[in-house]
Amino acid sequence: MVPAAVLALTIVAPALLEGGARKLNDPLPRAPGGDVREARYTPDGARLVFRADAEQDEVVELFSAPAAGGGPRVKLNAPLPPGNEVEQGFLLTPDGARVLFLVRASGFASVGELHVAPVDGSAPATLLAPSVVLFRPVRLAHDGAHVLYLDGVRLMAAAIDGGAPPFELGPLAPGRAVAAYDVSPVTGRVAYLANRDDPATFELYAVDLVPAATPLRLSAPLVAGGEVTGHGSYEGAFRISPDGGTVVYRADQLEDDAFELFSVPLAGGTPVRVSHANLALAGMDAFAFAIDAASTRVVFDVGPNGFTNSLASAPLDGSAAPIDLSFSVQGFELDPTGARVVYRTGTSLFSNRRDLHSVALDGSAPVFLGVGDIVSFAIDPTGTRVAFEAYDQQGGSGTSLRSTPIDTNAGTFVVPLEPFGSTPEYRFSPDGQHLLYRHDLDVFGRLELYSVPAAGGMPIRLNAPLPAGGHVDGFDVRPDSAAVSLRADLSVATVIEAFHAPIGGGANVRQSDDLPDNALLGGVIAFQARNRSALYLAHAGNPSEGQLFATSYRGNARARLLTPSQNVGFNSFQVSPDGSQAVYLTTNTGTAGDVELFSVRTDGSTAPVRLGRGLSSGTAVFAYRISPAGSAVGFLSDRRFEGLRELYLAPIDGAFPATRWSGTLAPGGEVLDFHLPSSGTRLVYRAEGTSVDVFELYSRAAGAPPARLDGPLVAGGDVLSYQVSPDESFVVYLADQASDEVFELFRVPTDGSAPAVRLNAPLVAGGDVREYHLSADGARVVYLADQLANDRDELFSVPSDASAPAVRLNGTLPSGGDVLAGLRLSANGLVVYRASTPGGLDPGLFAAPLDGSAPALLLVQPMSPFGSVSFFRLTPDGGHAVFLGDFFHHHVYGVPTDGSAGPLQLDDFPPTAVMVTNFLVTPDGMGIVLRAGPKGDERLYLGNIDGRPSFELGPALGPQGSIGADAQVTPDGHAVLFRAEDQDPDAFELFLRVIDGRLSGADAPR
Repeated sequence: MVPAAVLALTIVAPALLEGGARKLNDPLPRAPGGDVREARYTPDGARLVFRADAEQDEVVELFSAPAAGGGPRVKLNAPLPPGNEVEQGFLLTPDGARVLFLVRASGFASVGELHVAPVDGSAPATLLAPSVVLFRPVRLAHDGAHVLYLDGVRLMAAAIDGGAPPFELGPLAPGRAVAAYDVSPVTGRVAYLANRDDPATFELYAVDLVPAATPLRLSAPLVAGGEVTGHGSYEGAFRISPDGGTVVYRADQLEDDAFELFSVPLAGGTPVRVSHANLALAGMDAFAFAIDAASTRVVFDVGPNGFTNSLASAPLDGSAAPIDLSFSVQGFELDPTGARVVYRTGTSLFSNRRDLHSVALDGSAPVFLGVGDIVSFAIDPTGTRVAFEAYDQQGGSGTSLRSTPIDTNAGTFVVPLEPFGSTPEYRFSPDGQHLLYRHDLDVFGRLELYSVPAAGGMPIRLNAPLPAGGHVDGFDVRPDSAAVSLRADLSVATVIEAFHAPIGGGANVRQSDDLPDNALLGGVIAFQARNRSALYLAHAGNPSEGQLFATSYRGNARARLLTPSQNVGFNSFQVSPDGSQAVYLTTNTGTAGDVELFSVRTDGSTAPVRLGRGLSSGTAVFAYRISPAGSAVGFLSDRRFEGLRELYLAPIDGAFPATRWSGTLAPGGEVLDFHLPSSGTRLVYRAEGTSVDVFELYSRAAGAPPARLDGPLVAGGDVLSYQVSPDESFVVYLADQASDEVFELFRVPTDGSAPAVRLNAPLVAGGDVREYHLSADGARVVYLADQLANDRDELFSVPSDASAPAVRLNGTLPSGGDVLAGLRLSANGLVVYRASTPGGLDPGLFAAPLDGSAPALLLVQPMSPFGSVSFFRLTPDGGHAVFLGDFFHHHVYGVPTDGSAGPLQLDDFPPTAVMVTNFLVTPDGMGIVLRAGPKGDERLYLGNIDGRPSFELGPALGPQGSIGADAQVTPDGHAVLFRAEDQDPDAFELFLRVIDGRLSGADAPR
């Protein structure tokens, strides 16, 4: 076993890294792969700071470049350890000299390191704090000398020059936490929300931004059960006024669960109520609120929770009663000057119409700005105009974008849009003179960037012509409003770069500098193992289409391209049982663009042959199937009637044309699915044979008409699913045949020579059969149903010839417990199933004889130390169940199905270091192939059913590498095929690893 102290995924033998896994696919071409993810101008507009994977694909770092473009970029972060990246949301200091940024260890980490660097790269980055909570605010003090952050539950401050260690603000006792905080914009004082005095109650405090300062409670004593809190989030619980003198907070201070607004000086004092005095009596609450720019009034909405609210305005000091501004308000925003508030109103509780209004904060000069379903709106930085997007009044599917003066609608301007185009992303320039928007105005579906005068005029496209498939991904406006930085794949489709463009139109100049050819183009997207060779599908840039290749297990040889000049749909190929033929869907051979079905010999000795037209690539799993003998292909096609699929059968080598097997269907009817015989002569299929939307069961033999198998269906009845017996003499099917929406099991001969008989016992009112399985010999049917007690699923077994009544297989279930779906029948005559405790939680694992001849055995106790059994598989001989257990960090366990021993952990990972996400059992039942690791960094391991130490199967992966979730054990059990990212995190390649005990350098199976 690997020692518990080893927290990272490692391997036992270093030699396994050297040649232990062979790469089977041909080399993939390389292409530019970096992308600019986020960009912002410095406050002086001189430089553009941006995140990009400019040097290594998917390794996101921080850069800056001259704002006008054409100059070299400089990297601002220090070299990153493997797996690390610069997190979204960097912060620029007001003077534009520095940038603060977070580095996290993986895409799923919750903490990161806080760094600061000069924006011009003139000095190395400095680490300010080693542990900062991500997705929570990092803020600068008013003078820029300190940065504030949460390191978990504590509020911390660090000198921005890194000249002193970080210190805690208002130190807390163990078990206490800071939930939210804000910094005064004009003084060195901080307000924060914490359960400082009472672990069950969050209250408002203030503290000076110096070490060891004594905090002061700002909120008044609360009623029992009261707390300071925002509506749905602690972040909205309080706000500091722009002049830094006052804090407004939301609390049920006077009556539990009656939330009102209060204001208090940031320096401390007696809080006063600023919201209405009768809110509690009226059953109302204050919700969202904002303080005007002059720090004189607070605007807020009030109402019953979950309904449209009224909008009010009150003096910040509580010196006068609030003024009601409007009713049925659904979102508001103050203009930057503090003179007016813009808000949406709903015409009624049940209407989608949202009109737009503005009003002065004292309630005077109300203006109706727009009518319709207002989707969104934005106020320009000067407080003079409002832009808004609305659906038209007639309920059409398109929207319009409009710009109107904030205090009158007399100058409303309609911005040109594509009527059925995308939702525009829009914003005003800082000077309010232009409205910029991203939209598919010129070409439907192609997002480009436009600038239009805010008061009216014709839009100008700011981006240069885009390549096929190109688009503008986002934009930022320079502080002086003279130019924009747009992110687009102008040079190479899918490679997002940053470009400078004048706001009035002009040449685009690249700001982000050249991106190297650092990404693999395309990758292996699917594969199948057959007869000592592998077939794989690889794409060259478009993940939905690719080409089909065949290659030997031995690797180190050119793969055979089987589908030249054809685009094979993703996951749309199948291989015959003997591996000699592949069948696949393609879309680019016919002039009409139909989905077509082809077959090709896997040795590449013949060209592909077309088997059928008119298939659906979206339902590829059900559209075609190779017969068990490998000689024929059945498929569903609408080749005769558009949109109506019928059943066809063709020889796999295309020796003669496909023939239609589904017979005459109801007008407008189609075939839903089908079963091909392995040794018999009859096809079985479901179809709308007599009436559309009525699903019936049929079979057909060559030279004979179709035979309907199901019994007469009640009005509304359907056959939902079916299983054909191993000897193909009968079919078991699930249908609401006797009573609509009551699903039961029936058996019928495959040739229809006798009527269907019901297999399940009578069901209780509301009962249904949920799941069913035929035994390997076809003698019994095991099914899951709430047969005895309504809403309790239990397990039953019945002879498939209905010669004896059904018997219950599970033992006594606790009140509220159920047998869960996903049961499995073993080769040694058992059914293994999960059963839950009340509420469907903490399932355990059980086994019972198929004939009910002995009581069920408890294999894994519910709520045991092994945790919840979330998923399980059986070894081929049925002797062991292998399952995922534990609550948060899954491990894999094995347990004998005869109950002779308890569960044994089959992986040797420490308790909380890694997570097993999937596993396979080798054909001999001894090997367990595990996919495990932190999310995004999974590796492949081989364990053993007896718990011997596991070892890594995969190749040496790059820092961002991972193993795909679709590994396969070869049919002979000697090797594993899997996809892995060993060079590029966006490009999976195909590997084989021998697992029969031989280490690196061993020959592959021949």
